[in-house]
Amino acid sequence: MPPFALPAPLALARPVDVVPERPGWTLEPKWDGWRVLVRVGSERADLFTRSGKSLTGKLPEISAELFDAFPEGTWLDGEAVAFNLTDGRVANEWGTVQSALSGTKASKARESVVLVVFDLLAHAGIDARSVPLRSRRALLEQAFDGHEFERVMLTPQLDATDENYEALVATGFEGVIVKDLNARYASGKRGHGWAKVKAVWTDDAVVIGFKDGTGSNHGKFGALILGKYDNGNLREVAKVKILDAADREKISRAPDDFLYRVVEFTFMGRMPSGSYRHPQFARWRPDKRAEECTL
Repeated sequence: MPPFALPAPLALARPVDVVPERPGWTLEPKWDGWRVLVRVGSERADLFTRSGKSLTGKLPEISAELFDAFPEGTWLDGEAVAFNLTDGRVANEWGTVQSALSGTKASKARESVVLVVFDLLAHAGIDARSVPLRSRRALLEQAFDGHEFERVMLTPQLDATDENYEALVATGFEGVIVKDLNARYASGKRGHGWAKVKAVWTDDAVVIGFKDGTGSNHGKFGALILGKYDNGNLREVAKVKILDAADREKISRAPDDFLYRVVEFTFMGRMPSGSYRHPQFARWRPDKRAEECTL
């Protein structure tokens, strides 16, 4: 299986012109990596971050594939990602992309990076930003249909329905990007014609300690340290801040009163290590016993 192959139904996703529930809109998976812009020149394909920093030389195999497939004067928009498939689920490896693109030396991590292309800014020197997304997508599909890629893929598109959103989240993506097929590409206007919809999960854990604040909050309560029972022993799983000022004040005055209380927190998926992504305090759970919070 190629490194970027996706399980059904994603591999069977088809581009659509009319979406039943949101006419003129489509869904794409939200990839978790580094946004990359590509410029195909006369001698090579150069890669850049969204801010314009050169990434040329970081992903030479990907650059070579793009140079062979697209004519000079083409600009592409995409995401450098690394992920694996386990039991039909996508597990993003953001740290692998970080290692591949942020270091000054060649990194073995780059062998795992794939470029997911999702938009076209120019083709063969012709500016395509003023044409609607559906037309830009059609040009991309023609290019991908006529070329075999190993390290580059065209992002899937699905009907803009709740069912497809739930299917993508169930497959392991952290959310979706809803896109207006009639929208032009607006340089410098992040999200123009796009709507990001992130999935949010919840879990419960036990307060096992407290982290001091930093900066102006030095010496004060900073965050809750949360844990779960692992064969009878509490093991730390996350740290969460509390935004409510009254709760922060109560914890600062009598922290022991909050030990072993159960907290519900939100998070946006799990890292390959099992750690929670962006955990945030949601509410106290007086209805749940600490012993119920197990790994």
